[in-house]
Amino acid sequence: MIEFVGCDLAPYSWTLGRRSANANRSWENRRGLFVRLRTSAGIMGYGEAAPLPGFSIDDLEDCEHVLTRAWRDCGPLRTDGPAREALRASLAPANIPCAAAMFALESAMLDALGKARGEPAWRLMRDRADGVPAPLPIAALLSGATLEAVIAEATAAVARGLRVGKVKVNGRDSARELARVVAIHRAVEPLGMRLRLDANRSFSNDDLLRWADFAAVAPDVFEEPVGSIDWRRISSSDVRLGMDESLLETGWQERAEACAGRGIVGAFVLKPMAAGGWLRCIDLAQRSRELAWWTYVTHLFDGPIAAAATAELALSLGGESHPSGIDLYGRSDDWPTLAPLQIGESHIMPLEHHGLGVDAIAGKIWGNR
Repeated sequence: MIEFVGCDLAPYSWTLGRRSANANRSWENRRGLFVRLRTSAGIMGYGEAAPLPGFSIDDLEDCEHVLTRAWRDCGPLRTDGPAREALRASLAPANIPCAAAMFALESAMLDALGKARGEPAWRLMRDRADGVPAPLPIAALLSGATLEAVIAEATAAVARGLRVGKVKVNGRDSARELARVVAIHRAVEPLGMRLRLDANRSFSNDDLLRWADFAAVAPDVFEEPVGSIDWRRISSSDVRLGMDESLLETGWQERAEACAGRGIVGAFVLKPMAAGGWLRCIDLAQRSRELAWWTYVTHLFDGPIAAAATAELALSLGGESHPSGIDLYGRSDDWPTLAPLQIGESHIMPLEHHGLGVDAIAGKIWGNR
């Protein structure tokens, strides 16, 4: 058994090193909490809580309040048997209400458990023992402010080996956005790159059908074209639709099943910092698999410990995961000496470290504290 005897929080704030925006707002700064969970055996487990203002349903102040007490309510963590069940049992008494706080505690517990068992977190959380998963491809985020900048980003990404590029679209000016996306598509298709689109629900009721015009660029997924109510009005789709923000709301399962019942194919876009951590994302991936939908993991412009944990989650899903939105480049400007080892230029690599493999990062964060 692993018993927890203390939890330390280190707040951070930094200016993002690249343009970070969705269809509704932009972010210049990120604030969060690095978490260090101490055990009676002297093992340290690390996590990170960083809800994104305007996207997450919780906030940093709530997370800090929860984290100062929640670890005390957790039960001991079993070191034998399936890690998923051990984690659920340990966390159950705490009844943690904040998604980002849950992700931070789960990550710290898995980091400690992996060190105690001498295994990486991705292996602990896999539901089958079938060897090492293949490296997972990464999708680029193409966020340049001009068409030329986006094409330059795409060219650089292809040179690194990336083959999917995500582009944000704004449904409030759908005609202009369609022309922009078509121009991007024409530029990147000869390079061997396919687009992934994300509207962040910016298409209104009157524009409900206009997002279908974007099928002309053959996106691998079109994430969140419309708001939660309008999902029920979609009768058909020529593109795979992605549920992201929808997964944070009640009624998501009914909407997904209604779409599947109409023959609409889709994907679950898993942001563990917003969706509620490892266990909930694994449950969502299971439901997605039952619907024969895709699953892939992405981030909220998180810091390095959360990035490592998100990559480990993607590896734990293995073959269920399609190109993940965990591209390090661009974000590495924010913490260039703290890059997670498992995130490579084009793939997430299943390394044989213990836990999350973030001790070197944590050493630079915590120092001698």
